[in-house]
Amino acid sequence: MPFILELRDLWPDSLIDLSRFVKYNPLTWGLKWLEKFVYRKSQGIIAITPQFLEHTKTRGATHTRTLALPNGVDFDLIPKPKELPTENTFNIVFAGAHGKANGLNHVLDAAKIVHNLNPHTHIRITLIGDGPQKERLIHRKKEEHISLVSFLDPVPKKEIYNKLADAHACLMILEKSDVLKHGVSANKLFDYFASARPVIFSVNASNNPVEDAKCGITVSPNDPTALAKAMLTLSKLSKEQRVQMGKNGFDYAFKNFNFKRSASRLDAFLREYQSP
Repeated sequence: MPFILELRDLWPDSLIDLSRFVKYNPLTWGLKWLEKFVYRKSQGIIAITPQFLEHTKTRGATHTRTLALPNGVDFDLIPKPKELPTENTFNIVFAGAHGKANGLNHVLDAAKIVHNLNPHTHIRITLIGDGPQKERLIHRKKEEHISLVSFLDPVPKKEIYNKLADAHACLMILEKSDVLKHGVSANKLFDYFASARPVIFSVNASNNPVEDAKCGITVSPNDPTALAKAMLTLSKLSKEQRVQMGKNGFDYAFKNFNFKRSASRLDAFLREYQSP
């Protein structure tokens, strides 16, 4: 029976990068040894980005068969994208975890900048989800009177598309991190694409699906001023421009991140290990 490793995150590098683990201690050394051990013992590795696969080679992987298989969308199970909302507000939606790595403090900072630039702005920011930072973020919103931001409880995956239908644009943001040099393949990003919404991308990853798809605006991470300017820029585009961005993202995801295509590639990869 061949040992095929599926790699969806880089441990312990991610924990070290988020300062949850000290780089030089026995536990970290033990995890690094375990990481190298499973890489060396695998007969094949499946990873969510090509950069992940390159990383395994630097840690001693000797496998000959690899497959880069990104996250994606099951287009058979999701509703048809709805038209952009017509109300006067411009609603920017983030849907996902509210943790340290998600950089949502920068969103609150950007909201304050937008309000200071235009106290009568029609921009509103909706953060959907839960996580260890949520209560602190809500407390900060109240203490600092950040009126542009609202919080919603998490919803089941099958309902998230109804929430995204209320968005004029979506937000993909992560705290600046060294581990992102290995790329990003976030489920929320492909949900945004499949909802045909333009995306603000604030991630220092080595790949940039938003730029590749021509479906939004990219800004430097950990930069609230740049984020605020992106929100204002996107809100001032014509509806036709934003519709085209959303269509670009949908078409790109359908072609490159479609579960049917991924399933076919995975099936072909695993069949290589079948006995004659």
